[in-house]
Amino acid sequence: MSAAAPPVFVLGVGAQKGGTTWLHRYIAQAPGTDTGRLKEYHVWDARYLPDCARFRVPLWQVPHPKAWLRWRMQRSDAAYFDYFAHRLARPGVHLTADITPSYSGLPTEALARIAEGFAARGIAVRVVFLMRDPVQRCWSAIRMTRRQGKPQGGTAQDLSEEQALEAHAFGAYAGLRTRYDLTLARLEQVFAPEALHVGLYETLFQPDSLARLSGFLGLPPDPDFARHRFNVSDKTAPVSSDLQARIARHYADVYRDCARRFPGIEAHWPGFAHL
Repeated sequence: MSAAAPPVFVLGVGAQKGGTTWLHRYIAQAPGTDTGRLKEYHVWDARYLPDCARFRVPLWQVPHPKAWLRWRMQRSDAAYFDYFAHRLARPGVHLTADITPSYSGLPTEALARIAEGFAARGIAVRVVFLMRDPVQRCWSAIRMTRRQGKPQGGTAQDLSEEQALEAHAFGAYAGLRTRYDLTLARLEQVFAPEALHVGLYETLFQPDSLARLSGFLGLPPDPDFARHRFNVSDKTAPVSSDLQARIARHYADVYRDCARRFPGIEAHWPGFAHL
């Protein structure tokens, strides 16, 4: 008789505006899963990334239950690993997850600590990285923050959409979330190919992509759930072709690396037309 498969922890590392909310909800609604109290736990980014220091929970917020949970995890590796191990110890549960898009910027040291911490508890780590055309990802991020009234990455609410996108796309905040080439290189230093799933937002909801993702996660495919969309924002203002071209050229290394890794990606990312 073969040994039972180990329980699974899914580490979602972005990209922001690349379908991570859909991914979390797809996992959470599947049988045998328990993702805990949060979608984005913001533990490792708060520790390792200066750009994400705002996610560190201050002491005055600790009385709030969710803040208390995050505060403990940000200060103790054991608290993080044990929390998810407890989720997996519940009857019938075999998969849990932390889907935090800004983990795309984590250094290899942090990724290795995550892998080692779960391995010590007999838990398999499966990493999911969803990518989106860099120009469109930046543009969607701007629409989101403007809609929420919480501009980030050097933008201001009173700028036009074009001005806000220009202020955002070339900065470190956007770079952390858009340099897929660097994210992939770091992930591959820590995780074996069979533990890493890379998908495209542009094809995420297609039957073959959904089947591949579901198989990787060990979940039954749910094609009906592909009809759901979350946090989608329609384009409400034009952005010049010149600005889109300059953003594409700024991320030329990303486009080149992804074209090398994923033949045919040019058909799905309109930014290639500007290179």
